[in-house]
Amino acid sequence: MDERLAKEIMKNFEGKSTEELLSFWKENNKEKWSEEAFESMRRILVARGESLPIRTEEKSGKKTLHDIPELYNLVLGGGLSRKALNIIAFIGIFIFGWLIALVFTFLGKQKPGYRYVMAILVILIFGRRLVPGIEILASVIYISGWIHANLVLSHCKTLARKRIAEIESQGEININTEIEKGLLFYRALRDKGKGVDLLRKSLQMADGDPHLLNLAGVVMSDYKQYREAADFFDRLLANTNDKILIKQVQKNRNYVQKKMSK
Repeated sequence: MDERLAKEIMKNFEGKSTEELLSFWKENNKEKWSEEAFESMRRILVARGESLPIRTEEKSGKKTLHDIPELYNLVLGGGLSRKALNIIAFIGIFIFGWLIALVFTFLGKQKPGYRYVMAILVILIFGRRLVPGIEILASVIYISGWIHANLVLSHCKTLARKRIAEIESQGEININTEIEKGLLFYRALRDKGKGVDLLRKSLQMADGDPHLLNLAGVVMSDYKQYREAADFFDRLLANTNDKILIKQVQKNRNYVQKKMSK
């Protein structure tokens, strides 16, 4: 793919509405649009916070982490192990379920967590005045949220294993495949050692999807590998014109720079 051409096309697409770009993307007219044009659409839509729909006759081999919202959101959320999930949820019993919201935030699904919290609080604050013993219902809601979080985690782990197997079955190795596998091992499967090894391997390769580079930098920073985190951020900043992403990455870069200065 011609990266320079893709950036030029992005400038022309910036003025188009999200609905129009989604229509072009879903239609997947390869006679009308080039590979660079589709990549430009993808970058703009992702920057606008859109989940990319499946394109007509699109091959599964062309799918990226961005096309699997549950896994992408889990990686953004931070992920957590089942042991951590259950410890946090158990402690949360004693503080009216606030930590159930934290659990769902790590899983990239904030809304269900807040719904459980609000239901518990409404019952505890108002329900007990009307119906004696209503606290039992609050406990049932809390336990339901706890079970729900475990089911979400199991589903995400299954999706992560399938996605890794899918990438490896394609037989293609490049910076994006290695970053994606590294992110999934680190945050979805909680195999941090293997995840970091894959991310380090990817640094030896050229180019890279800007959003994956950013996530890789965040993970390396989380692992306290600040020099390598800075390398991911620097490569991204040198190869993107996405103003929203640049602003976010500069903040991340400043953080790791402070850590390296200590």
